[in-house]
Amino acid sequence: MDGLVTVKLTAPTGTKGDLTLNFHGINGIYTQVFKNQTPGSPTLKLDLTSVPPDVYVKMQDGTWNASVPGTTSAQSVKVPTYTLSTFWTYFKKVRFTQYNVPNEIASDCIGAEVTAYTIDNSCTIKAITLKSDFVAAAWINGTGVSISNGILKNAAASGPALGSKQSLCKSTEFGGKVTWPAGAIGYTPVGKGAYGNTFKVVTAVTASCSIPLVNEQSAAMPVDNNLNPVSLSNVIPLSCQDRLNLAADTNTTKYSETVADKCQKCSDQSTFGTANGHVDSYTSSPDCHWSPNTFQDLGNFYTSDTMK
Repeated sequence: MDGLVTVKLTAPTGTKGDLTLNFHGINGIYTQVFKNQTPGSPTLKLDLTSVPPDVYVKMQDGTWNASVPGTTSAQSVKVPTYTLSTFWTYFKKVRFTQYNVPNEIASDCIGAEVTAYTIDNSCTIKAITLKSDFVAAAWINGTGVSISNGILKNAAASGPALGSKQSLCKSTEFGGKVTWPAGAIGYTPVGKGAYGNTFKVVTAVTASCSIPLVNEQSAAMPVDNNLNPVSLSNVIPLSCQDRLNLAADTNTTKYSETVADKCQKCSDQSTFGTANGHVDSYTSSPDCHWSPNTFQDLGNFYTSDTMK
């Protein structure tokens, strides 16, 4: 997953030549030449900056063009086909931003008090008062710890879904039977930076995948406005509990994260920066945090899915 390939080259001592390996993916073939290879079992580093995002399934049609001592020309030795026991699902460089579980009591929560709402599985909606920046932060990040109303979870992300566009408490505005109060919003409105203001009261902080969040070990996958997973780096969508390997430029693992949550903004290409895709990484910082740029990025990493 760090782009390391171990090969075994058998030949007389002094043999030397270029080794060509062809990695066959679902969408194409990546070829890399390793210069002046000699007999032995070296571990070779792939140029992760050059490998296209893809699901790589096998190595095939490789050659070792090696010169044997005492001969005048190189021999072309075919490398046997090797099928990967676990496919290499590679997303190339992915931007990992950071998000938290906002806390209304934090010192950076300075917004004016506004009306927000709670909703339960009986579709009972009640008005409450929260700080405006906390409402935005809790909605965007999915969950927040309020001062007087307990732990609040984004209604559209709650299960069963409680958002006003959803079937359980679908509002009359969208063809349902539940009358929502004027001003109550249980979905993410269209528009950059838009957010809802209706939450479910929950007893514990859990992510969209209903598993605990762990500092720098939990990831939020890109999803669309209906919270459906979308392809990362145009390869494949992620799934809950997928394991991600984050490799640095030196072909070494920097972090290993588990998909535990969902991130709508991560599907917006304008957030990719110089990377091929975008994933959010959980931090245990207790700040209020409503701005997407409050926390410094975890970084850009060459990312693989070790489960697919």
